[in-house]
Amino acid sequence: MDKEGNVLYLGTLSKTVSPGLRIGWVTGPEPVIERLADIKMQTDFGSSALSQWAAAKWLAEACYEEHLAWLRKELKARRDATLRFLQRYAGDITRWNVPAGSFYIWVTFHQPLPVRRLFKGADKKCSPESRFSI
Repeated sequence: MDKEGNVLYLGTLSKTVSPGLRIGWVTGPEPVIERLADIKMQTDFGSSALSQWAAAKWLAEACYEEHLAWLRKELKARRDATLRFLQRYAGDITRWNVPAGSFYIWVTFHQPLPVRRLFKGADKKCSPESRFSI
């Protein structure tokens, strides 16, 4: 979509596949990519050929898209469970955002809460009747 050659697009498999994989990619204007490739060869002596081969095969066979669909469904279920938990156990003492596409829910307490008290309360077993209170 970049008609002027000013954009580099970066991607990685670290958050969606495996943090230890350490495989990513960059697309952009050919002269920039050639220079980046040269710098990479001079600085890191190459990455694991086996992991790069496995990632390339996985991406080429559309496994990545299938995995992303599963991951999005799983993360949405986890997000929804966390939001239900917050509503049930902390709805009267906090407010939070509902993330549309990120990993994090930002929770803000209505009044200051000592960290020790937070951890002590969080350590208690939650029963259906219990609520965390300040």
